[in-house]
Amino acid sequence: MKNAVIIYQSKGGTTKQFGFEIASILNEQGLTTRVCSVNECSENDLQEADFIFFGCWTKGLMIFAQHPDREWTNFVSSVKIPETTRIGLFATYKIATGTMFSRMRRVIPGVKQNSVPELKSKSGQLSKEDKSFLSNYVGRL
Repeated sequence: MKNAVIIYQSKGGTTKQFGFEIASILNEQGLTTRVCSVNECSENDLQEADFIFFGCWTKGLMIFAQHPDREWTNFVSSVKIPETTRIGLFATYKIATGTMFSRMRRVIPGVKQNSVPELKSKSGQLSKEDKSFLSNYVGRL
């Protein structure tokens, strides 16, 4: 059975909720999932994962200069990701994600700039398109 770890850093709870939404779809696809904050995640969780989804709330000015929170950046930049693990990103936002995803990708060790799928939400809910994308993404293995 395939495993996925959904790791989030949330300020008000919306990003956490979004992580659990992602886990729900992955569970429906037959994956075993673990959802945890950057403070709860262990290196062992990552070593067993076929998929890792990193999520963060959008910090920054209203329309530009969005970036991940320092706590998220410190955690993600220090992890060791197995070579065969597939990565995904998710973010929650108030107005726009702007530069959020490009700045998130820069922090992940060994990840090419355009090779990581991105999911975003204002409400912490997945759209129908995102649900379909996730089903196809994990179904390709």
